[in-house]
Amino acid sequence: MTDETAFKVESWPERKDKGGQYVGSGPCGVKVTHTPTGTHAACDRHRSQHKNRMAAMEAVTWMLNT
Repeated sequence: MTDETAFKVESWPERKDKGGQYVGSGPCGVKVTHTPTGTHAACDRHRSQHKNRMAAMEAVTWMLNT
């Protein structure tokens, strides 16, 4: 398992365009970077920032283990 302190997590706000009920409701997209190697993954697929963070963390962990 990788050390949690070796990751940098950044978030960005949702789109500001016109759209449905949940557009522009707050930060949603997440980018996770493994600082020692520079490996990174971004996710904005889900409405939940927590789900996006978990998906990006899984992607980075997968890349580090391959």
